[in-house]
Amino acid sequence: MKRYLQASELLFEERTKSTPPRLTVKCGTQKGSVQIYNSGKVVIQGPGNDLVKLLNDMKAKIDKGDAR
Repeated sequence: MKRYLQASELLFEERTKSTPPRLTVKCGTQKGSVQIYNSGKVVIQGPGNDLVKLLNDMKAKIDKGDAR
């Protein structure tokens, strides 16, 4: 997921001390977060904005095996 965010030039902050680790993503005034579990499960959270939609699209690509 971090590779997708970097390739998309989105700003994000990684919080590894939280359980599960969380990526807080920002684009202008929009925010979203990505939780990554040890099992490989990825959970996208945030209001229904364009950024969260983009994060969900990235997650779908990863789930299909399209890893960057």
